Amino acid sequence: MSDTLRLDTALEQGAFILRPSGELTWQTASTLRTWLEGYAPAPAPITVIDLSAITFLDSTGIAALLGIHTLLGSAGAGLAYAEPPPMCARLLHITGLARYLPVYDTVQSARLATGTRAPFAGEHPA
Repeated sequence: MSDTLRLDTALEQGAFILRPSGELTWQTASTLRTWLEGYAPAPAPITVIDLSAITFLDSTGIAALLGIHTLLGSAGAGLAYAEPPPMCARLLHITGLARYLPVYDTVQSARLATGTRAPFAGEHPA
């Protein structure tokens, strides 16, 4: 197991994209929580969490994904998860979270499903 989680961000077509890569586990979830604490007070109107580069997910990682959903939802931000690898998708289905969390096959479909919202600071309309 790895003890690192990399977080890459981008602005793409009106959405803030977070791309975590590596293992999202009890050892690495603090990286995501720290990022979320800084981001949640003023989130972008649309946030997509691209899960495609997650190589392993445990219960703490699932709790971190729920934390994002809870905090950004209470801030009124549009949120969706995209491209979970088969292992992640299976865990989300087994736990029943796939019915609760907005999960989509692609980043584009996740972005579109959250609706069209105004651009946020520093972004220019396409």
